[in-house]
Amino acid sequence: MFWTPGVHGIFSIPGLEIEGSNTRYFSIASIHDENTIKFATRIPEDCSQFKKHLAQLKEGDEIDMEGPYGEFNFQDDSTPVIMIAGGVGITPVRALFKELEKGNDRIVKLIYSTGGQHLFKDELSAVAAANDKIGIDFVGGREELAAKLEEYADEMKNEAYYFISGPPGMVRTVMNLLEDRYINEGRIIAESFIGYE
Repeated sequence: MFWTPGVHGIFSIPGLEIEGSNTRYFSIASIHDENTIKFATRIPEDCSQFKKHLAQLKEGDEIDMEGPYGEFNFQDDSTPVIMIAGGVGITPVRALFKELEKGNDRIVKLIYSTGGQHLFKDELSAVAAANDKIGIDFVGGREELAAKLEEYADEMKNEAYYFISGPPGMVRTVMNLLEDRYINEGRIIAESFIGYE
């Protein structure tokens, strides 16, 4: 199966019968060249039945995927990109960074905000360290995120694309901030992670 960076799939566990939906949407964190479909999710103590079963899977167990789907990917080869990721919303960004690792001539800025652990931090940092056009700001909360985004939006204006990936509340907040900065809607590509607030 072939997929492009930034897409998602609809995953199900064969034979699983639970109350409610037995499928979940997960962004793919890997690129096709890795020959493995990777995704990330948060599994808290009070998680859904689906995630409880997912956490019990062992290497070699099967999981089905429908797709891939999505438009969360680069629009061209040269326009600067400002990426804003919150929490597990870093998942599709990891795939985009793996693609950038192959070669990149565009300016890419990532603002990665989380109240917990920054997933894929070492991998993302290695890609940025190898290319002076890529920068990363690891921030801890929404105030830091807003300050850094305002700085980049004021600098880049509508000359960049803005990729937003994270919980719905964070995505709305970032979109409102960009609207306040007069960033055109056509410059914004957003992906909300339902179930994460």
